[in-house]
Amino acid sequence: MLEKQLQTKFTRWCKSMNGIKWISDRGGCMAFELKMVKLKSLAFSSVPEHQEQALMKARGLTGVPLVHKISDSALGYLPFDCFTLYGAGAYLVIGYLRFDGLTVVAIKIEDWITEKYGYDGVLKRGSLSFERALELGGVLVGV
Repeated sequence: MLEKQLQTKFTRWCKSMNGIKWISDRGGCMAFELKMVKLKSLAFSSVPEHQEQALMKARGLTGVPLVHKISDSALGYLPFDCFTLYGAGAYLVIGYLRFDGLTVVAIKIEDWITEKYGYDGVLKRGSLSFERALELGGVLVGV
């Protein structure tokens, strides 16, 4: 499974009753970065700093909101020109493809950052294992 396939499954899930309930239980406004893992762990380097920063802005952790302009050159129907997020839920959504199938875990951006750098800002390890992801986040049922 590729990340774009995970994106399709995740988008459908967000529109399902399970997804709607999960999102509404957490405030309704969300930002997500999706990653697909075919091995046992996700390298911290696979989430670039600009993506971490964008999620932290959306969450309201930097004091500056995330403002994003949707490209006018994008194909298809554009719902509006831009949006801003501040104080929204911000999650890294990781699809772990394992021998027993796909397990999708959502981790809050602040928990990802703490796991990656610790409380002293020093990189602690190189990757996040499936087992540790389960401890930090929650499994998204039905994705």
